[in-house]
Amino acid sequence: MEVHLQVNRGSIEAIKIFGDFFNKLDVSEVENLLIGTPHNEQSVKKKLSTIPFQDYFHNITVDEFSEGIV
Repeated sequence: MEVHLQVNRGSIEAIKIFGDFFNKLDVSEVENLLIGTPHNEQSVKKKLSTIPFQDYFHNITVDEFSEGIV
């Protein structure tokens, strides 16, 4: 997985997720969810806990994803 982030003044302004992963749902929903989120692990995890994360990223945990983008 590859994630491109644009962070401005500590908040995620833009995000694009690329990669070979199995998903049931469109990852653009995750990208849209994270726009405006403070760029820190706790805030990202909190936002991701509101969705069925495994439906977007099979075999990747919220912790792994959060650690990878912060």
